[in-house]
Amino acid sequence: MTNYSIISFYKREGEKITIEYLVEHVNTMIDLLNKDSRAIRFGEELLKSISSNVINYYDLIVSSIIFHDIGKAFYKYSIDKAIKQGREGAGFSGHEILSAFIMDEAVKTLSEEYPKEYSSTPFIPGIYSILFHHHALAITKRLPKAISYVFNKPREYYLEIVNLLLRDFKDIHYNTYLLDDLLNILEDSVITTLSHLNNPLTRFTELKGYLFRKLASREIELKKLMHLTLSTLICLDYEAARRKRGSPPSTFGRMCIKWLKYYVY
Repeated sequence: MTNYSIISFYKREGEKITIEYLVEHVNTMIDLLNKDSRAIRFGEELLKSISSNVINYYDLIVSSIIFHDIGKAFYKYSIDKAIKQGREGAGFSGHEILSAFIMDEAVKTLSEEYPKEYSSTPFIPGIYSILFHHHALAITKRLPKAISYVFNKPREYYLEIVNLLLRDFKDIHYNTYLLDDLLNILEDSVITTLSHLNNPLTRFTELKGYLFRKLASREIELKKLMHLTLSTLICLDYEAARRKRGSPPSTFGRMCIKWLKYYVY
């Protein structure tokens, strides 16, 4: 029996109940990512051309994996209620926006507190991949549900969720100074993002606009790194979820498997 608190997937089909916890999903994705894969080696070369930081690409992409679904944590009580009532499923509409907001805030704090170790540029591909890893699901239409479920809650609510996240994340199959630094500022990043944000739609528009301007710029290596990170995150996310849920791959899923076999394993 698991002691994890944060659920990333729930579905009931008759008597069959499938529950996946966030830390389980994250660990599966990390375990699928080969440190010596083509994606990591290519990403490292691109990273060297845009940043002199000591962070390597593997650490950056793993930080994206860890944060990509972190927004789901703040739907906890609506998910718990759905399970208690025996519903067929429960959703996390807009969680990717919350995840990107939190990661963006954490990166700002890192670059301000540790300017010699971190700059914001190497994290742009991760924030981009987090925001758009559910690119086909009409992201703008998903934001209102996120606002209604998550924003404008008491500070104590967010603190409780952060404590549960930190407890769960002790079991992540990854340990480095970057993760330690990110988790050390997680509480402040969440509070700033969720309780001090007056207009989530404006914030989303600003973040999306900033990322799209990067894609329209002449920063070729950065743009390649953004697309590499997004593609890798999407494929890892899909395959990790498919393995837990035991479903056969869709047409899109088969393309993800091909990407993973060539670039990631």
